[in-house]
Amino acid sequence: MTGEQTLLRHGHDTRLMHWAVAAAVIALVVSGLGLAGLIPDPVTSLLGGHLWFDTMHRLFGLIFSAALVLVSLLVPGRTLGLLGDVSDFRRSDVRWPLAFLRFSLHPQRSRPPHHDGRFDPVQRVVFLGLGGSLVLLVASGIVLYFAPTYSRLVLAWAVRVHISATAVLIVCVCIHILAGSGLLPTHRGVARAMFGNGRVRLSLARRLWPGWARRQATDCDFAPNPSAEVGDSGERASGAAPSGPR
Repeated sequence: MTGEQTLLRHGHDTRLMHWAVAAAVIALVVSGLGLAGLIPDPVTSLLGGHLWFDTMHRLFGLIFSAALVLVSLLVPGRTLGLLGDVSDFRRSDVRWPLAFLRFSLHPQRSRPPHHDGRFDPVQRVVFLGLGGSLVLLVASGIVLYFAPTYSRLVLAWAVRVHISATAVLIVCVCIHILAGSGLLPTHRGVARAMFGNGRVRLSLARRLWPGWARRQATDCDFAPNPSAEVGDSGERASGAAPSGPR
């Protein structure tokens, strides 16, 4: 990471949770696409056929739904904190996407636009889409699993909601992967926040999350030593994890 000061963006527990959710979502999407016949037949046969997809989709769906509810009940503070950060929009955030696009195209002629959030405005919209679609998928999946077969109207609506929520989920996941991969020049190095040591360069943080980066600088006394890295809660390079995925 060179000698530049870094900030701890995500602690170990947050990264572990992200990996688990990502693996579960990928398994559910793949098995769901297999059930819908959207995976080539040779691949479907290789993986065990439609019966295998049906079994895995039901099993993963039940485990994921139960885990989602359990985690929300066990760590309500973190859950509410994440919801607060994701839903905290201000009037100035409406102008941020276009301003950031101008900066991306002409970084020498414009400055990164400011926002105060833990996540940028586009991230918040994507996360709301991810969260909302997952809630709808869990709810409609429970209906499909437990609803009596004679309630055809309920089942028909549950199927429609399940399919629509899946489409929204896939779009949001693709946007999230593109931004989080670091392939975009403006986001280069951001993948380390989830798939590395959880830290991001100070310059990158100031570009993508200027308000959050400023708060870290205000709360912490930066040192020139690059090993004296600063985390979300203000600790030096002790590796302390933040209090929650804020």
